[in-house]
Parts: sequence; structure tokens; C-alpha cells
Amino acid sequence: MRFQITGRRARLIILLIWIVALTTTIPWPLYFHLVSAFPTSPEIRLCLEEWPSERDKDLYFILANVVFCYLLPLILILLCYVMIWIRVWRRSIPTESKDAHIDRLQQRSKI
Repeated sequence: MRFQITGRRARLIILLIWIVALTTTIPWPLYFHLVSAFPTSPEIRLCLEEWPSERDKDLYFILANVVFCYLLPLILILLCYVMIWIRVWRRSIPTESKDAHIDRLQQRSKI
């Protein structure tokens, strides 16, 4: 919670986010192709995945989609919430001390 982000660190984090985002989308232009949907109507085309192997397709789905687009953000959000919860749980709630209450009563009795 006391982590200070400098300008250099912020640029490094932004660069890392862009690198992860670009590398997860690299397969789209490589393995997605326009294919004729029907042989009788070649003007109707669909964008379909054509992977070299089923293993590569599954590996990309697990790594890019599940890990980078779901699990990693979920873990980061949960980590932030846990840190906030710990900080709130440990803080002391400001309350009146008995001495302050007695002082106030003494001031009232003088009036």
C-alpha cells in the first residue's frame, strides 16, 4: 500500500502491459483466415481459425485467454482487495479516551 510509482517504473509497467497485449493477439492475423462459407455462394465468407495443430490451438487458448486475460487480472484484483482488507482490519478506530472525556466534564463544571 505504500508502494510509490516513479515515472520510470510507470513507463516500464505500461510497456510490459503493451507487450503482453500484443503477444496475446499475434496469432489472430496469423491463424485466422477468411473462408468461403458455402461453395455455391463464394461471396459469403467467414473468419475461421486454421491452426497448424489442435495442440497449438489449445495451448494458445489456455495461455493467452485463460491465464493472461482471466487468471492474471483476477489474481491482481484479489491481491489488491486483500491488501485493502488487511489495511482496514489492522487500523485503529479513533475513539474518545477516558481522559478527554474527564477533561471535558471538568471544563463544563467550571462554567
